[in-house]
Amino acid sequence: MLVPSVPSSALLRSLPDYPPLIRESESPRILMVLDQFNIGGTETYTLSLIRELLRQGVSVSVAGKPGKFRDAFLGLGCPLYELDFVTDSHHPNIPKADELTQLLKSILVTERIHIVHAHQYPSGKIAVKAAAQAGVPILFTIHGSYYDASFFQELDSTSTLVSVSPAVERMLLRYGLSSSLIPNGIDLEEFHELDPAYREHERNRIGIPAGATVLMYAGRLSWEKGDLCGELIRAVSALRSAGLPQLHLLIAGAGNKLKDLLELAQFQQQLAGHPFIHFAGETVSLAKYYAVSDAVIGTGRVGLEAMACGKPLIALGSRGLIGTVQSSRLPEVWDTWFGDHAAHRPYSQEFLKNQIKKVLTLDNRKTKELTESGREIVERRFNIRHTAKRLLELYKSRMSTAAAAKETRTFFH
Repeated sequence: MLVPSVPSSALLRSLPDYPPLIRESESPRILMVLDQFNIGGTETYTLSLIRELLRQGVSVSVAGKPGKFRDAFLGLGCPLYELDFVTDSHHPNIPKADELTQLLKSILVTERIHIVHAHQYPSGKIAVKAAAQAGVPILFTIHGSYYDASFFQELDSTSTLVSVSPAVERMLLRYGLSSSLIPNGIDLEEFHELDPAYREHERNRIGIPAGATVLMYAGRLSWEKGDLCGELIRAVSALRSAGLPQLHLLIAGAGNKLKDLLELAQFQQQLAGHPFIHFAGETVSLAKYYAVSDAVIGTGRVGLEAMACGKPLIALGSRGLIGTVQSSRLPEVWDTWFGDHAAHRPYSQEFLKNQIKKVLTLDNRKTKELTESGREIVERRFNIRHTAKRLLELYKSRMSTAAAAKETRTFFH
């Protein structure tokens, strides 16, 4: 969708009642802002959130740089604006910062937005500035501990913050910032257990032999997570030589460590004399790969998706290794966001190998108990319907506060 060509200042002057006040019977109008329509946890969550908000009758628009996930967002049927918040190397588009701010303000006017919801640093910085200039409330979800520290110093009381885990909530408090604790949600209509016949079909397509035991790893293959994937390749190779000869590894994702991982996989498979590592690349639909697997290693959103699909999960995050996820460990999993935002245990390959072997050698009854418990955890604690409902309440609360403040300013002037 093309951004309006009329300067935002002219549009603002032509609409003296902007920003629009929401009527009691009116549905909120939300603008979601992302750096880029890439394939990743934050983007997948935002896609699911928009879909659920649309189901609940909320009007949503979205803005971001074109990427591989663009068509999935277009498929939602909501207005989509293409803005280059980041460069092709994913750095902030500093030379166009002022232009992007003006363009984002024009979108706020065109779509008559009540509140802006940002999720990532470069685009979020522009969103905070544009919303402040247009007098529109902004809500910012902090998805992890990887944001630039200087950005938090730029936030003030006009920004409503959401933290997705207790570890993130504590991090924000260290910067003197309060937040509402609302976890990422999973669309249970998208992620669920698939029929065994489809499982076999996908295994044949990938080239996994009959009788193989499949462990899956999914995530961005960059930085710490790329290194963890390398450790996992070595662990699986060792386990195959120590009593699990039918073990195969399925890796889904892409990133700056992919080339190194491909070389490592080739080396390990040459030593074994046959292939046992399968790379699925980036994909917009992980559900079919979860179906192929006997167990999943991952963190954050991948962990929730895997449990929703009825798979045993070993939580391995960029901050540490949690281990096998079961009901008794939910407090630790939630507090650290599967080891991604904090960790109570450092990484250990021996512990990782022990956890993999333990999960893959469980009898059918214990496996069923583990997977049913995992699915129940997601349904009860991380359902996208619950997340969307809580965010909708927060949107309305923030808009009511902004409307009251506007009326007060109008009265005294």
